[in-house]
Amino acid sequence: EYNFDYVIIALGASNAFFGIKGAQKYFLSFLFLNDALVLQNKIRDMNEDINIIICGGGATGVSLAGALCETFKEKIKITIVEAQSDILPEWNPKLVSSIKNFLKQNNVEIITNNPIKEVRQSSVLLNDNRILENTLSIWTAGIKGQEIHTIPEIEKTKSNRIKVNNFSQVEGFSNAFALGDISAFPIDSLHLSPQLAQFAVRQAMNVAKNIIRREKGKEMVRFHFEQH
Repeated sequence: EYNFDYVIIALGASNAFFGIKGAQKYFLSFLFLNDALVLQNKIRDMNEDINIIICGGGATGVSLAGALCETFKEKIKITIVEAQSDILPEWNPKLVSSIKNFLKQNNVEIITNNPIKEVRQSSVLLNDNRILENTLSIWTAGIKGQEIHTIPEIEKTKSNRIKVNNFSQVEGFSNAFALGDISAFPIDSLHLSPQLAQFAVRQAMNVAKNIIRREKGKEMVRFHFEQH
């Protein structure tokens, strides 16, 4: 048993597979450093041309596609499959357009508005019943907060993220904070925080500053986030 003046919950996330048949069994994870090393070694060990399917066209999937095509050049073919109508939902349209141009110039195929229905050992079945053959499948389509049990229970979202206020305090606790992917920070009345590194780092800096301010008897400062 440990006593504390402040506690910060920053346990990160785990994959959310949304009940898609075969996803957990056949997709490679891309959450941690070790996942990246496993993927890199698999590609380097393969002699034949490699056909990679990335499930998820958010920030992680798109940046992974860019890094892979720059690193391995003609050795791999990449397809991004995104369930929504476009990649990088809610990003600046001009930025999305320039990113798509870069990916297409590097022979990355982008399939949108077509969720994956089933994952098999060497193929994926799309919602329109198209079958995509592949050598490797990589999952970047969704994450949920890591499981943590508390007494008393704290309020969470359906995706297991801990609800916090504009100071990143856990709802109902003045000296408990949640940061990064496990936190559900209210950007505005309709949107929660993106589960991205740039958000987590800036959120953490705000919490550190506020703990120091509280210790000095000053009021805390609300965290305002704008995506760069």
